[in-house]
Amino acid sequence: MSQEGQSQSAPPRVLLVDVGNSRIKWRLTGEAYAEGFCPLNVLVGGVPLSWKSLPMPRWVMVSQVSENSLRDDMRRWCAEKWSIEPRFVEATQKVPGVENRYSNVRQLGVDRWLAIVAARRLGEDPAAVIDCGTAITMDLVNRDGDFLGGMILPGRRMFESSFRQRVPYLDPASKTDPVFPSTNTADAIALGIRTALVASIDRFVENAGKLLGETPVLRFTGGDGRWLRGLCTRDASVHQNLVLDGLQILMELDS
Repeated sequence: MSQEGQSQSAPPRVLLVDVGNSRIKWRLTGEAYAEGFCPLNVLVGGVPLSWKSLPMPRWVMVSQVSENSLRDDMRRWCAEKWSIEPRFVEATQKVPGVENRYSNVRQLGVDRWLAIVAARRLGEDPAAVIDCGTAITMDLVNRDGDFLGGMILPGRRMFESSFRQRVPYLDPASKTDPVFPSTNTADAIALGIRTALVASIDRFVENAGKLLGETPVLRFTGGDGRWLRGLCTRDASVHQNLVLDGLQILMELDS
């Protein structure tokens, strides 16, 4: 038997962690499968409180774009609780099936890379991956598995926060679905934000189609993925967390 009764024949028990700008999401693989998330501002000792009741994993794999004190806190907690050193994953030049064409691989956010890796596993058609979080990233992979790059713009909450900071007497968060044309200021702002986001996606897909000679499949992920998918008229699929899916693929390749 290995760690905490985990047999050698059992699927590896690995804690996969996606640290975003506002939330931390995690998945425990293996026979004790579990998932969860929580806001960063309620972490205890750098980790979600629910981790205290998790069975001991064999490894901890983390996607975190920014370098900050949270890494040190997580390292300290995992060492004290499980005697494990978390592995902080980085974007690479290549994984089986996907080639990274970014001009400087070290500048590519690992969350974008992992989402592309996961999207490629879903099929070999060219794909546009729309990750909808604090920021919205739109990335493109072609039929040959080449990650070609993408674009980044503010997400819904970043747009709303900008309005609150610049014009604090206006509330950009509409309480209803705004209609065109809007007849009150809150709805008008909400409609403008939605229209800007959807128009950006449409332009990205149009430009991708011209570049590739075919229209890519559209895959949404992230906290606002389902919401933004609902605003688009294009055919698209929604995936709860392609970043964790990508981490799990790397875990399987390393096993």
